[in-house]
Amino acid sequence: LNDGSLIVTTASFNWPSGQPGGIRRSTDGGNSWQNIMNIFNSRTLHLGTTGKLFASCWQFPQNEGMFFSTNGGLNWQQSFFGAANDNVFSIASKNGDSMVFVGTRNGVYRSFNNGAWIQLMSGMPVNSRVRDLAISPEGYIAAATSSGVYISTNHGNFWQPATGMQAGDTAVIVSFVDVPGESGQTTLKTGTDNGKVYESEGAPYTGLVLSGLFDVSLEIVFFGAPVQVTGYEII
Repeated sequence: LNDGSLIVTTASFNWPSGQPGGIRRSTDGGNSWQNIMNIFNSRTLHLGTTGKLFASCWQFPQNEGMFFSTNGGLNWQQSFFGAANDNVFSIASKNGDSMVFVGTRNGVYRSFNNGAWIQLMSGMPVNSRVRDLAISPEGYIAAATSSGVYISTNHGNFWQPATGMQAGDTAVIVSFVDVPGESGQTTLKTGTDNGKVYESEGAPYTGLVLSGLFDVSLEIVFFGAPVQVTGYEII
């Protein structure tokens, strides 16, 4: 965070008798941690452009949902409340954090200004698990799903499948990354659960090309620093 604090989300250990999972905060570079929220599981964390924090929270036996904080993680307020047996795998926001997306076992949900949540499945197969979400400099949304990669150019109202991913590959991470030495050029990188890396350069990022292959037992989980996206608006 801007004040130097570190925020992490964790899973539980031997719940409920062991160390609970939840949200942790450190103000001394990770030497010590404050337990902000002790719960069964917190899978993912997202920092918006305004400094707003979003985190998935499973307060078992309640359904899993999404919480947000406007004061560096000191206090949290619930926003999204998932259905029974659902999980929140990914979170993204745009337009000054006024538009928020969550990726779940059952596709993508969206809310404007912390209002009602609606499910966004047009163009995306039913029951697609959305493991990751990313937003491009143009405001396009990329979703890494169990059914491949999908791109939306209109706030998630419609999803277009990206071509080029081999049959049977499951996308688990998407990230928009600046192309070194190319001013203003962005590439979409996609990692799979079997060690493959795909990429697509330039909007609308719908043509994927295999660009790397690691040990097939590996799951790609990180792609370095994403592009900085601020101040855009798509009408």
